[in-house]
Amino acid sequence: MSNEIPDDLSVSECYRLLIRALDNISKDITTKISEHKEEVSKKFKEADEKIESLQNENKILKKQIESNERELKKNNVIIFGLQEEEEENLYEKVVDFIQNKIQIADFNKSDLSCVYRFGRQDTYPRPVLVKILALYRKSEILKNGYLLKNSNYSVSNDLSPIERQNQKILRKHLKKAKEQNLEAYIRGNNLIVDTKSYNSSDLVELEKNEKEKEEVKEAGKSGKDNKPTSKTKDDSILKGKEVEIRKRNNSERSNGSSRIESHTKINSNYTTRSQVPRK
Repeated sequence: MSNEIPDDLSVSECYRLLIRALDNISKDITTKISEHKEEVSKKFKEADEKIESLQNENKILKKQIESNERELKKNNVIIFGLQEEEEENLYEKVVDFIQNKIQIADFNKSDLSCVYRFGRQDTYPRPVLVKILALYRKSEILKNGYLLKNSNYSVSNDLSPIERQNQKILRKHLKKAKEQNLEAYIRGNNLIVDTKSYNSSDLVELEKNEKEKEEVKEAGKSGKDNKPTSKTKDDSILKGKEVEIRKRNNSERSNGSSRIESHTKINSNYTTRSQVPRK
């Protein structure tokens, strides 16, 4: 189609050609926008898929790291409160502690893989990490840990950061259950309450639900406090009526005073006129 407009066209024909050209331009713009939209949408979808894939990979890697860390720590225990000295034979000290304080008489140096202190130097005494060769020996130490009750010593499992967080949640809810006089104890990674078992995820979900219930309860209580009672409504109505009656009485008094003043004025005038002597 030629872009040149013949000279002999009428105004109406020129107008029709202009409208047609504008329609074509509009359709072209709409098509390009639609194509661009589809392209952008496709790129967003690809980006979302990549993000989801990376997130899944990250979850798998985290699980693998956690699993490897647990495997490395599975034979470890940590001893707290063991006196620290500048020059010390830590192996002998640990063996003596386990034999006498934890009362495992046949425990000896050959049961140990590695022992060392860890933590900041200003933390005194620093805890001792004990790597034990046989898992059953570790179980014996933890089982006899109750013998250290009411002393300056304690032993615990060497937990990964996630396990420590989970144990913290379990202990928190164990305390709550004990305060409610429920039969409760921790077994492995679960809290047992009245024969029912809860893991840390269950307890977090329960805590979340309780919090939501409290928020709903507080919101309902707040709304109830703000809602006027029937007594308040009645008081408002009575006060409104009292004001209305007062206004009416004031209006009547005002009208009465005006009538009295007017009547007095008339009487006064009448008296004044009657007192004028006749000529």
